[in-house]
Amino acid sequence: MSRPQSPAHTLATRVLVLFSLMLLLSLLPSCSHTSAEEQEYSRIASLSEQEAFRQAVQELRAEGVSVNFGSQPPYEKSYYNEVRPENNPMASNPTWSQVVEFLEADQTDSHVYLRGIYDCASFAETLHDAAEVAGIRCAFVAIRFVGDSVGHALNAVFTTDLGWALVNSMGRDGLDFLRPMDPASLLARAEARAQDPFADWSGDCVAYAAIGQELGFVHLQFAESLDYAFYQGCRSRRQAYELTLNQYNRDVQSYNDWVRGRVFYQGTPDASRMRSWSAELDARDAALQRERLTLGPVYQPMGIVDGIDVYF
Repeated sequence: MSRPQSPAHTLATRVLVLFSLMLLLSLLPSCSHTSAEEQEYSRIASLSEQEAFRQAVQELRAEGVSVNFGSQPPYEKSYYNEVRPENNPMASNPTWSQVVEFLEADQTDSHVYLRGIYDCASFAETLHDAAEVAGIRCAFVAIRFVGDSVGHALNAVFTTDLGWALVNSMGRDGLDFLRPMDPASLLARAEARAQDPFADWSGDCVAYAAIGQELGFVHLQFAESLDYAFYQGCRSRRQAYELTLNQYNRDVQSYNDWVRGRVFYQGTPDASRMRSWSAELDARDAALQRERLTLGPVYQPMGIVDGIDVYF
């Protein structure tokens, strides 16, 4: 016959059971997260693709990127209106050409940026949902910047041939609105846009992000690679072009200052110098215009990336 437990022993047993239950409950969110992630992997038909996707997620996490499955992004797309992207369980990882084809047909980039009403989070949610409806597995991505409480939202896809790609359909105008500008800067931007050969192009671009580096953009049609090193090369070319352009403008000013008020007579040294100098400036101008066409639409980079949160 069993002996009755002492009150102290009974209390200790209850405490142990309660502690065990609390420990179990604390593990439930992690288990749920793992379950959602495993479900995401398991619905990929090809085992090789499933393994590639899993490996890519692990590599992102090793770089400090937060990758989440089965949870909604904790952000607002407008005042008191939370982001709620909708996933399509039948969506799959696309090829890069499929992403390009989708973006070229999609109209998200034609939307108008309205601060606090339809901002970057709204663009990212709209593009996410359109991609999922089109059968493309897409993620909502939040970028955090060093020393800035305001971040940026865009999207990510995992392509079966080229790996991770960050895409932004907000357009250059929308990205400009994210930066405070004085009237003089706004006027300068308007004048530059009036002379921009790509002013009427779509706003779709590839975004390039790495923690500790600036967030940069290259237009979809000029993005020959998805690697951050490619963006750095584009940035170097753009900076070299701007330096050359600034020097050209200074030389044009010097030429204008020199010819102002002068009278040039045929056969004189001054007339010969004027013709030679003018021809040289024309040649440099033509070379700059050719170089400008190879750069494509120019997007101003954003801040230094402090964190990247990806939500599938």
